[in-house]
Amino acid sequence: MMQVSQQDIQDAVKQGILDATQATSLWQFLTSRQTQPQFNMANIAYFLGAFLVLCAMTWFLSEAWQLFGSLGIIGIATVYALLFILLGSICWQKPQQRVAGGLLFTLAVCMTPLAVFGVQLLLEQQENISFLFPQRGIWMAIGTIIVGVITLKFVPFPFLTAPIAFACWFLSIELIPTIFGGEAAFSWQVERAITLYFGVIMLLGSYLVDRRTREDYAFWGYLFGMLAFWVSVTLILMDTEQELQRVLYLIVNLSLLILSVLLQRKVFVIFGALGILIYVGHLSYRVFADSMLFPFILTLIGLSVIFLGVQYQRYVTYFNEVIQQKLPRSLKYLLPQQRIRH
Repeated sequence: MMQVSQQDIQDAVKQGILDATQATSLWQFLTSRQTQPQFNMANIAYFLGAFLVLCAMTWFLSEAWQLFGSLGIIGIATVYALLFILLGSICWQKPQQRVAGGLLFTLAVCMTPLAVFGVQLLLEQQENISFLFPQRGIWMAIGTIIVGVITLKFVPFPFLTAPIAFACWFLSIELIPTIFGGEAAFSWQVERAITLYFGVIMLLGSYLVDRRTREDYAFWGYLFGMLAFWVSVTLILMDTEQELQRVLYLIVNLSLLILSVLLQRKVFVIFGALGILIYVGHLSYRVFADSMLFPFILTLIGLSVIFLGVQYQRYVTYFNEVIQQKLPRSLKYLLPQQRIRH
């Protein structure tokens, strides 16, 4: 997606394309529609502040709950959430502060697991309903997902999908002991399989969401889904003595590079390239094991990757156009970029 800066608009004024009044109106219009965070000092401060608040709440959840008790935790989480909602509502009304407002609403959503944790502690004291909470993390994740989706309905801020995506991933992990129970719950093979399926489901869900709206709500789903899928595939296919499975791992990562072009998502390039490097590193070490040539071969591979990256950057537009031209029309309509934003 092309990025337009205020300097670009000023350059258009200097070239006589726009006059000063039009430039000011255009910039105000663009900023009013901008909810995606830009890389500037203000937004860095917003994200840093939000990160510090989350760190504080993480410490509180892990260390201080015994001091305040269940009612204290519920009260603190509720007060924090209401404060974040109030401040977020104020900032959200101002176009220049929408990123700050969206982050404050995100922090309010992030108070959900703390509040749910307090409610669980309170209810677990009642013997007749304590059985409802075999795994605390499950209810914390479900609560976060529900609150996050509701908030996203009223506050269209793409970063709100980050806690939702993380909660979905966490839920997939917490469900393992509940579903399988006993020793099977902690089976490494079972955990890898569950994480793999979760990654595939989240990637498919992100694909369905991708480009259906003007803002990018699919990014965090792609990121967490890709992380779960790629890590699981790496552990399953590379943790073996069968070379055929490792070749399959290479094919999977090459396919991710193709998907990155079709879906226009850099996250697939990053994980695909990393997977290819892992396979090439394994192959190089196996061929040149205990050889002084290994570091030189590895250096050559690294330089080759850099060279390929430079060439890709030079011809990325050409590659995209060729692929778009060669695809059948029926497949083109399946690509996210062909969807109409609304």
